[in-house]
Amino acid sequence: MSETTTGQQILSDQIIEVMNECKTISKSGTNKHQGYEYSAEEDYLPVTNAMIKHGLVLSIHKIDVVECAIRISGKDRSSNYICAVVTYELGSNKTDATKKIPILMTAQDNQDKAAPKLLTMALKYLYNQTFQLKRGIDPDADRLDIFKLWSEENVEGGYDSVVRYSKSKRFGNPSEWSPFNKFRLMKKIMEGDHEIEVKS
Repeated sequence: MSETTTGQQILSDQIIEVMNECKTISKSGTNKHQGYEYSAEEDYLPVTNAMIKHGLVLSIHKIDVVECAIRISGKDRSSNYICAVVTYELGSNKTDATKKIPILMTAQDNQDKAAPKLLTMALKYLYNQTFQLKRGIDPDADRLDIFKLWSEENVEGGYDSVVRYSKSKRFGNPSEWSPFNKFRLMKKIMEGDHEIEVKS
């Protein structure tokens, strides 16, 4: 490396090396109660291993609690709610330079797991955002390009997401659906709505 290379540049190069090795994240976990798939902790092991390989270390710098409350649902059931900013510090074994990354996160649980849930989700979002991990269909999309989304070559995980959803709901083979049903189902998946009736 050049003598003029700064510590931040070295750290950035290490982050890029991890990004080159870890471009997507799988969703091996299934929430059977609410019917959706999610990225489990073991899905992030390749990211952790790549960080170790390239000399990156991660720790919590501080936690700023924004709100902590007990919320009551319509059925008079209470749950613990927490909103916090978890600031992580990303360090390197090649330089003293560090990078602080704040993650705003909320969590809710009807027992005593709100805080652990918040920390677990904050770490996952940190990985997703820092290393730009692709998770298939963009949950924030406000428009649908059915032809682009349906193509496995153009959108990683797009077609696979449809197949997994179809199997979980027993909707049959997606390749046999009509264009109308393809559009309706893809739109529902993107909106996060898992209650859809597919008609023949």
